[in-house]
Amino acid sequence: MAEQRDFPYRPPRTSLMADADLFRSGRHLGQMRIRNLSAEGLGGSGYSLVVDDDVQVRLNGIGMVNARVIWTKGSVFGLALADKVAVDDFDITGDMSGGTNFATNNAVQGQFKRYAGN
Repeated sequence: MAEQRDFPYRPPRTSLMADADLFRSGRHLGQMRIRNLSAEGLGGSGYSLVVDDDVQVRLNGIGMVNARVIWTKGSVFGLALADKVAVDDFDITGDMSGGTNFATNNAVQGQFKRYAGN
């Protein structure tokens, strides 16, 4: 029987594949891929970030959220959200939240689809 260890609590994650806009210091870096989302964080990919960097992510249906990079492995990373979000409010089918680009005030459209992974 495997040894049981005490790990810190980790909120349940929703596995999905969705694009979201990524910002640093108010500058739009481009679209990132969300791989999983919880009330307190998300797993993403598409950029080489640095641990402890402060970033912002526009979550469709939720809006702009502040986050801190807590781990990286190449272009895959984990973000801790500054404030909890309601995961059920995340909309994987509609336009990007607010419909306007935070950095350039141009309209932004998102394409989202559910991930049927394990």
